[in-house]
Amino acid sequence: MANEIWHTFEEGNTLYALIWRQTDDKVWNNTDSQFDVYTDADIDKYDIVLTNQVDSDYYSVDFPSAVGAGIYRVQVMKQAGGSIDADDDMGVAQGELYWDGSAEIDLFTLDASINDDIIGEDGNTLESLSDQMDVLSAQGSRVLNRYPTRSNPDV
Repeated sequence: MANEIWHTFEEGNTLYALIWRQTDDKVWNNTDSQFDVYTDADIDKYDIVLTNQVDSDYYSVDFPSAVGAGIYRVQVMKQAGGSIDADDDMGVAQGELYWDGSAEIDLFTLDASINDDIIGEDGNTLESLSDQMDVLSAQGSRVLNRYPTRSNPDV
């Protein structure tokens, strides 16, 4: 997939994204390819600049492929001046992104995965479960495990 991070905003601005790991609120360091405790002084290491599509209000960028699977909070920032500034730049959007390590987990992918897990990729899982139910049914509801009772303590 591509362009997982996107936003619409007036053309001619500089937008960038910050990626926060949901589990510990550490920010993705795009320079060192690792998650760090956020500090204003390192803002220029965290930014992932969105590309503006010519003659449109559409900006986008790929989610970094080096980021492992997880839940991430993406914050889109508008650069206020000539360079990125943690104090002056303003957040314009945020959202959560579910990442499998190589692509965004979207509803279509999730639906297909659930169906494959339940039905089986080859369609035999339900058939196999049906066969197991037939075996249980053929046993005529017999109790397969015996437990001691007062009248029969030696079972």
